[in-house]
Amino acid sequence: MDFNVYGKVRSFVLFLDCSCSENYPLGPPIVRFITPIYHLNVSQTSGQVCLRFLAEDEWVAGGTIEQVLNALFSLLIRPEEDNAFDHDVLNNYHHYKQSYNSKARNSADKAK
Repeated sequence: MDFNVYGKVRSFVLFLDCSCSENYPLGPPIVRFITPIYHLNVSQTSGQVCLRFLAEDEWVAGGTIEQVLNALFSLLIRPEEDNAFDHDVLNNYHHYKQSYNSKARNSADKAK
């Protein structure tokens, strides 16, 4: 992935696990990051993604993996504050933005 962050293009590779049930595409896949990343919508222990688009009651039957990947890409750029997985990370995001950004950059740098 290439991101333009603070006027600087950053490239890194993130590995995902996307598990589809027998019900897919009527039900959403379960997505988790195998590559550890620091993000308020990602579990710091399991890598599971908390994304409104992937919730059972929000999923649109017939949704595609391409749509999932696009939603994840958008989530990395614009976190969903009201859908945080980790409230300690959310607190850091709200009150210590510089620390949050530093930890996020460090996790991205490790993924190169």
